[in-house]
Amino acid sequence: MVLLSEFIEFLERIAPPQLALPDDLVGMQIGGYRRTELDKKTLRCVVVSLEPSLAAVQYAADVKAQLMITHHPLFYKNLKDLTGSTLQKVRALISNYASLYVTHSNWDFAENGVNDTLINLIGLVKTGVTSIELKPGGGKFLTRLCSPPKNLMSLKLLLEVLNSKLNPQRLIYVGDLESEVENIMISCGAGAEIPLLKAACSMGVDTYITGEASYHSLFYAKENNLKLITAGHYETENPGMKRLSQMLQVEFPELKILFFDSQQAGYCY
Repeated sequence: MVLLSEFIEFLERIAPPQLALPDDLVGMQIGGYRRTELDKKTLRCVVVSLEPSLAAVQYAADVKAQLMITHHPLFYKNLKDLTGSTLQKVRALISNYASLYVTHSNWDFAENGVNDTLINLIGLVKTGVTSIELKPGGGKFLTRLCSPPKNLMSLKLLLEVLNSKLNPQRLIYVGDLESEVENIMISCGAGAEIPLLKAACSMGVDTYITGEASYHSLFYAKENNLKLITAGHYETENPGMKRLSQMLQVEFPELKILFFDSQQAGYCY
């Protein structure tokens, strides 16, 4: 028997909430959060998923999970109303006595978290962690610095590796395919805001890997000779959540830890 409080304590050791960006709603979103409430609930089954999608919530109900852990929050901001699919998810969770816990930017930035998982998956060598503040008081992004395993590779080869390991719907890139890749910065998901790209350029980074980028970010990279690769929001973050489920299963072998693959939200025509 594992208490919910014991489980959350371990989760917060490997993904400390204090690492999260200030406006990121991490932690318990459905269910009791006081210690006395956490001590009363026991776990037998936990579902881990990138998204708190209707399909994921229904899966958690079908397997009778007592807890869902998702990367993306169900609630991003204070609620003004509770309608549509959000209401359906809340009803399903509550009616099945399931809690929902979110580990978002804190798991992105944590040791062995989302960014580190991608580095390991594509066979790069981590060379450091750098803290970038987009604006005063706005929180710090803990991006990863890494390099090719043999210190040098072409952009074309890096794209081939990403395509092989992630199987993305599409890879968007900026840069000369034959140019050399030496110093890489990784920030998974939607991690290509222009202040992050500026900081990367100032640190001598020549290649930036993320999940998605705006037109303006792509244009900035092009004009500042920064090779920029977007490999998909889902593709860059989903492996990190799968790794989390594996780590939880190792720590709590008596529990059933199930990973639900949310899959892509859209399709390419």
